[in-house]
Amino acid sequence: MDAQLIGEAEKQRLLNENKTDKVFKKQRRIWNVDGIDVVIDRVEGLGAFIEFQGRDKQKLLDFIKSLGFSPEDFVFTALQ
Repeated sequence: MDAQLIGEAEKQRLLNENKTDKVFKKQRRIWNVDGIDVVIDRVEGLGAFIEFQGRDKQKLLDFIKSLGFSPEDFVFTALQ
């Protein structure tokens, strides 16, 4: 996944064109482990969040369990 940085002028243009209720500062780290994307977001004022993304649900479940997490702790969604 490629991230693209924008300048301050472009940021202001986007903010002015779109209604914004709140702005959050977020740091994102992404790793790929054997076809599974591991995404960790740190959101200022809210804490840390983790996502596991992949096409094979059983492989995701096995990976989550191998890290010591319980699948019951997660929300599974399918993105189109």
